[in-house]
Amino acid sequence: MGWLYGKESTNQPSLIRSQNPDLKMFDSVLQSEDGVNALRDGLSLSVASDISQGDPKIFRSSLQLAKQNLQKALGTLTTGYESDDAEALRLAEDIQELAQDLVDRMYQQKSRERRTARQSKRANG
Repeated sequence: MGWLYGKESTNQPSLIRSQNPDLKMFDSVLQSEDGVNALRDGLSLSVASDISQGDPKIFRSSLQLAKQNLQKALGTLTTGYESDDAEALRLAEDIQELAQDLVDRMYQQKSRERRTARQSKRANG
């Protein structure tokens, strides 16, 4: 149970650091066998939470969070961006490139899955 409560002898911190968010996260991790195994393996509560949620949920919530943050940035553009801030412009360009890569890969995967489904249908049909 050292993975849960921490161990002073090994400088392993307790998983629960602040009751409200950590306990809620801990509860959701305990609902998943993969999450519990991650904790037992010594991974952090945050990592175990990601593992317990699964990639589809993490993917979707990451997109939602990115959208919210971009909307906030756009909303503060006129008062928060200074035209001589080259670093901010480079960062926005990096974000644009990442977003385009993401969309391109999503279309590629969708196309690949459709092709596979058609081939499977022909083979079985």
